[in-house]
Amino acid sequence: MKEQIDNFINKARKENSSSLLIYTLIKTELVNNEHSKHPISDIDVLRKMIKEREKAETLYLENNRRDLAKKEFDEIQVIK
Repeated sequence: MKEQIDNFINKARKENSSSLLIYTLIKTELVNNEHSKHPISDIDVLRKMIKEREKAETLYLENNRRDLAKKEFDEIQVIK
């Protein structure tokens, strides 16, 4: 299962498919936390993804990498 998820993630990144990447990351988190004492929900995964991208966007802007910051911003909009 882990290998399949990794393949989906790589495919989504190569095709620049935000929706496929989001779906795959949600599925990954849910699979990884399936037997946890405190399982996470889809919404929790989305919030985590937004937070990670906001941090990356800030770092890119601080380093004058507007092209990469724009990519993060676009992904945030798709996730929201």
